[in-house]
Amino acid sequence: MINEFLEDLKGSNKLTNHVIDYYMDREYESSDELLKSMEDLQQYGCISGMINELIYYDDTTKFFDKYKEEINELLSNLIDGTGLSMQELFGDKFDNDDPLIVDYNNKNLLAWFGFEETVNNLYECIREKLKNNNLDYEY
Repeated sequence: MINEFLEDLKGSNKLTNHVIDYYMDREYESSDELLKSMEDLQQYGCISGMINELIYYDDTTKFFDKYKEEINELLSNLIDGTGLSMQELFGDKFDNDDPLIVDYNNKNLLAWFGFEETVNNLYECIREKLKNNNLDYEY
């Protein structure tokens, strides 16, 4: 049932669809399990290694290159919404010497950002849908 629910959230955004597929592949048995996994990512982030496809620079660089448009849109929305700069958002993790994001350090950082931000958005959407449908998640 969870996979059908996740499938319904897919749309035209390739990054969102990829993140949904990532969670569908884990075959959670309940919405509780799914949301707990998403909460863990929100707490520990991709830096923890919990997203196995985003551990190595080679993988995060490819991920960024593949979903660059979607990640840039997320980043632009966050900058517009907060008024913060890249340096203010990411602190010393952002390499100011690479403002065009061509090196692996910033690609890695933004790949993680893109995945995490997408999960945050999906988490809120899923919680709202579960709340409205009175499914098996306890609030």
